[in-house]
Amino acid sequence: MFLPAILAALLAVPSADSVRDERTPIPFEPVRVEGATRRDVATAQLPLEPFRAVDGEAGARRTHVPSARGAIALTVRGAGEGATLWVDVDRDGAAGPGETLPFVGPSDAEPFRTLSLKSAGLPLELFVYEDASGLRATAMTLYHHEADVEVAGQTFRVVVIDSDLDGAVSAGDEWAALNARQQEFVRLPGLSFVSNLVSEPWYVGRAALRLDVSDGVRLSVGPEARPRHEFLAARSKRRSAPLFELFDATASEFLERHGVDPERPQDERPPQWYHAWDLDEAKAVARRAGRPLWVEFTSDGCEWCKRYAWLNHRDAEVTALLRRFTLVKIQRDLDPGQSADALGLDGVPCNAAFDASGDVRYTAFGWVTPAAHVGRLEEALREAEPR
Repeated sequence: MFLPAILAALLAVPSADSVRDERTPIPFEPVRVEGATRRDVATAQLPLEPFRAVDGEAGARRTHVPSARGAIALTVRGAGEGATLWVDVDRDGAAGPGETLPFVGPSDAEPFRTLSLKSAGLPLELFVYEDASGLRATAMTLYHHEADVEVAGQTFRVVVIDSDLDGAVSAGDEWAALNARQQEFVRLPGLSFVSNLVSEPWYVGRAALRLDVSDGVRLSVGPEARPRHEFLAARSKRRSAPLFELFDATASEFLERHGVDPERPQDERPPQWYHAWDLDEAKAVARRAGRPLWVEFTSDGCEWCKRYAWLNHRDAEVTALLRRFTLVKIQRDLDPGQSADALGLDGVPCNAAFDASGDVRYTAFGWVTPAAHVGRLEEALREAEPR
């Protein structure tokens, strides 16, 4: 069953005090979604693994598209004008009718290519480009489902991305509930980097929205099932795992290309980061800790944010300085108040240091090597620590 354009009922959120006290029973009724709608929209991204050589065949590269029918292999054979893309829709290991398409890859003149897979029976476009790890592709679904819902006097746009390509709101999808401020900044195709699994909650104030697809589609609201910062930490770890595997596989090449000494000492127990929902929460954590605040504004779709966690945040010289701060990460697309934008900070990764009064004293943008990171942190400490 599809999600309707407008939810038919108003959801009531309990007061902040009652939500915080998990011993207090908070009854709420799930809202049954009736009706059906489907919208063809601008594309929503489903990140894929890099193309890789397959069976040792020269010029053949393969990746996979997740779908309700299982992972569908995409294989590029050959190069230049004669290159073809085999889309194994029926997953039988053979190129059947309609499964072989012309493939025009990226070039110096056109570094990004968009290929439609509609003729192969998939509601997807393939966004193809090349980076240091080789040929890359992002599959982009051509539709999603959305609705508006009012919660505690705010209107949220509930968006469900049809990640498993089954044409319905189902357990294989991802979703988001965006307030008006977030809608100004979050646009497709970047939406999938903001969304949660359908099985995961969406936090609104101190309450959590839940999407139940076990019997039709139900949207309900209730208390936090787990603290937001714990959920965000687990979510970040899940989102980072595939890239960390890729980083490990290409580590030697990356370190050499960026002039990083592979023998730099590592911290066996690097400092832990608090994952905050917004800057107000981050500042409250820093006040309790009594140290200056170091915030990393990050994003699920930011490869260089993950490079910091994979390399810099385990470097012994870097971590020695990081321990002098209260360390907080904010996923800027999830931030309901768009704190980074309010500070005039654009892009990711972006770091900011705040003093004990909560005033920003230092900002830095983009990824740098661990050695350069040390210099940034030393300057930030000079600005933010009490004199």
